[in-house]
Amino acid sequence: MKTKILASLITATLLSVSSMSAFATEPAPQRDTIVSVNGAKSYADSYSKAQLEIELLKQTLQKNQLQDQIRQIKEKETKASLEAQDKANQKKWDEEKKELIEKYEAKLSALSENSDESENKSSNVSIKSKMDKVFVTRISAIGGQMKAKVYVDNSIATKGIGDTVIEGVKIVGINKDGIVIAHNDYRKFIQITTISRAQFKSFEQNEVIDVQDKSGINNQMMRTDFPQSSPFPTPVPGVQ
Repeated sequence: MKTKILASLITATLLSVSSMSAFATEPAPQRDTIVSVNGAKSYADSYSKAQLEIELLKQTLQKNQLQDQIRQIKEKETKASLEAQDKANQKKWDEEKKELIEKYEAKLSALSENSDESENKSSNVSIKSKMDKVFVTRISAIGGQMKAKVYVDNSIATKGIGDTVIEGVKIVGINKDGIVIAHNDYRKFIQITTISRAQFKSFEQNEVIDVQDKSGINNQMMRTDFPQSSPFPTPVPGVQ
């Protein structure tokens, strides 16, 4: 805005000086007029003053133009700097976000592995405890194949190699001394015994399981917070 105003002033001053110069170069009319020395000097002073004003206006205009150029350069530099800072901040945030996601996924994976491992251990413990309830009371050969009378939870059945004795447990070997039962990679040898001993051991194991279950229930009840009653009656408003 300042530059436009200064340009207008310079144009107006130049027009004024041009008109003065034209007036000075016009031939004097053929009159008997004598220009005084003082008048000529005054005219020369006005002309010099106008030229000086033009130079000052030109310098001011150049100065304002230079300031505008500097301001535009600074604005471009500032914009470029802000854009570079934004890109750097975005890159930093992307890296931090990626690191957080990797940590979160690693924790989820670890929790999943621990959960699977815990479930497998729990399953194995359950299977092993069931395998302890398997007893062999007799070994015989039927049709050239070894067979075993297997006692499980007050039930007796004749089983051969490959047969299931309890869920997930099969017989993988039979000899005159007993049988080998297996669950996945875990194997256990069951030595032949009498039916009375099998019944006693089975009864004994069931008693232990009942005691453990009752103990767990009692512990749970002891950990439960029950509301405690006050030894004194609760006062009722308005009743003494």
